[in-house]
Formats: sequence, C-alpha cells, structure tokens
Amino acid sequence: MVWWSQIQGNLGWFNTQTLESGIALEFPRGTGPRRMAIDDQVVLWVPLYGAGQLLACDTQTRKEVGRYDLPNRNAASYAVTWDTQRKVVWCGPMNANTIYQFNPRTKGWIQYPMPRDGARFRMLTLDGDGNVWRTYGTFPDRLARPTMIMKLEPAPPIRNVRVASFKEERLRSDHLRIQNPLRMGAS
Repeated sequence: MVWWSQIQGNLGWFNTQTLESGIALEFPRGTGPRRMAIDDQVVLWVPLYGAGQLLACDTQTRKEVGRYDLPNRNAASYAVTWDTQRKVVWCGPMNANTIYQFNPRTKGWIQYPMPRDGARFRMLTLDGDGNVWRTYGTFPDRLARPTMIMKLEPAPPIRNVRVASFKEERLRSDHLRIQNPLRMGAS
C-alpha cells in the first residue's frame, strides 16, 4: 500500500497489487496534510500543516485513530518521521524554530529549540545512531545567510528535563546549488 496526501485536504491510498485507489480521509480546506511516515504498528502519522496538529491513521481500517495539537498550533507542521529506536514521531514545523518529538504511548510532546531562527524544516531523517538530521529550509536570497545542516543528538531524560546538543555543519558553496530560488509572493 502506498499513501499520499494533497495539501488541499485529502489523504489517499493506492494498492500496488490490485491497482485500486481511494480517499481514506478528507479534511477541510486549509488543514493541509503534508509529508508523513508509517510506524512499526502500521499507523500512518500525518502532519496537518494548516491545523497545527499531528494525525494518526490506522492503515488497515483507513480511519483516523488520533489527533494531537502541537504545543504551538501556529507551528505549521510540515514533515514527520518515525523513530524505530525510541518509538516516537519527530515533527518538523515551518514556523516554530524547533523540532517536536511526540510519544504515542504517553501522548506527550518534547520541544527541541533550534540554535538560530529561520528553521523552516521540510524534511528530516535519522541516522543509525538515532541522531536527527535536518537542513534549514531558509530562503537564501532573502535572509542573507547560508543554509545549514543541523544534527540533533537527543539525550535521555534527566529529572524530567530533556537535553539536546547541536552541531552546525555549514554547507560549502560548491555543495549549495540554487536553481530558480523561490520568491516570496511569486505564483
């Protein structure tokens, strides 16, 4: 089964064996389902960009099984990934300069503030050691600073406080290629 979303309000599926497809969930305009991930229990985690929420969908029944408000509903959650080691969902927003970690067992959130502003995260990935890697999705032609790669090394809880360390990796100019940069307000 392949899952897809449309920012205008649909979450759909495509069965690669039967070639059938359909809409599993429809959302009001502006809810904006975005880049999603499937966990070990085949629950689909969908960031709802315009709603400031994280949705859980049972991929077997194709039904919503949970919806959770982000700590900042204006964060514009854009992409999520499932952490197979910690059994949590990592959520990268566009407007919050933070990374969120959601624990499906406790229904709790942990925030990891970023070392500088402009953290418009569009993708995130985990390496084999459980580190979270992100690139700042800034608009270089408008912000007058280089894009960066960020490594988050989550530490275990210490007396109900989460500690994280950051390592900035600056991109060399020969690795940064900007083709038709996005202009704010352009259509």
